[in-house]
Amino acid sequence: MGKSHEIPQIDPWQTTVTERLGISDEIYAQGSILAVHWVGAIDALTDLKKADLLSTLEASAHAMPELPQDHNGRVLPRIEYAAKHIVYETHERGDVIQDLLEGSAKRVTPDFNQMETVLGELMEAYDNNMPPYNYPDTMTPQDQRNMPKTPFTDDRQKANFFLTSCLWMRRMNSVTAMQNLGRLFDATRDWEKDPFDPHVAADMSEDEMLAEVWSQEADVRMQSGEWLYSYMVLAYQPLSDADMAAYQAFSETAEGKILNRATFVAFDKLFTAISHDLGRAAAQQMLAQDI
Repeated sequence: MGKSHEIPQIDPWQTTVTERLGISDEIYAQGSILAVHWVGAIDALTDLKKADLLSTLEASAHAMPELPQDHNGRVLPRIEYAAKHIVYETHERGDVIQDLLEGSAKRVTPDFNQMETVLGELMEAYDNNMPPYNYPDTMTPQDQRNMPKTPFTDDRQKANFFLTSCLWMRRMNSVTAMQNLGRLFDATRDWEKDPFDPHVAADMSEDEMLAEVWSQEADVRMQSGEWLYSYMVLAYQPLSDADMAAYQAFSETAEGKILNRATFVAFDKLFTAISHDLGRAAAQQMLAQDI
C-alpha cells in the first residue's frame, strides 16, 4: 500500500520527524499545517520538478502569515524542514520528492536542538573571550580592537563602513581589512567629504581626493614609517651582518641601482593597474544599492 498524503489526527510520524530534526512538538504541529497546504499544491502539478516543488513550498509558506517568521519575513527554516520531512514520510511520492529536493546521495539533515546547544556554547565563549575566541588566529573581523575608535554618528554611516569592509574582505584577509579600514575611518573624520559614503566618493574629483590626502600628510608619514620599518626589520631579519653588508655594497653599484629602479618600476605598474581595477570594482559595488 502506498503512502497517503493525508496527515492523520494521531500522527505516527511525529516522533520520527521530531527526533530526526531535533524540533519541538509545537514546531512539528506548525510544520504539519504548512505540509497540508503544500501537498495540495504538489498534487496539482502535472509533473514533479525541483523548481516547481520549491516554488510551491514558498508560495504555501507565503500564504500562511500566521506561522512564525524570521526577520526577513520568511517562515522559520525549522518549520519548512518539518513540512518537507512530513511530506517525505506521508506522501505517496515522498521518496521521489525527497530525491528531487535533496538528491539521492548522502543527505545532510539538520538537528536544530543540537544547533542551538552548539551555538549557545560558542556565543558564551565569544561573549566571555574564552577559547577559541581568545586565540589570535580566531579573532573576528568585527572585534572591538579592529573597529574604528571614532563612534558612528548614525546607522547609515555604520552601514557604509560595513559595506566597504565587506568589499575589501573579499579581496584580502578579513581581519587585516577591518584593521586598515578602522584606521582609515578614524583618519578621515575631519575630511569635508566622507570617502566611506558611496555617493560622496563617486562625486569626488581626483584633485579633491589628493587634497584630502595631503591634509593628512603628517599622519600618513608616521603610519607609513611605522609600517616600512617593521616590514624591513622582518624582511631582513634572516640575513647575517655579512649578508647585509654585501647587499648594501651591491646596492651602491651601478648595477644595483639599475636593478632597484627596475624593481620599483615593475611594482609601480603592477600595483597601479591593481589599484585602478580594484577602485573601479569597489565603486561600482558601492553604488549598486542605496543603504
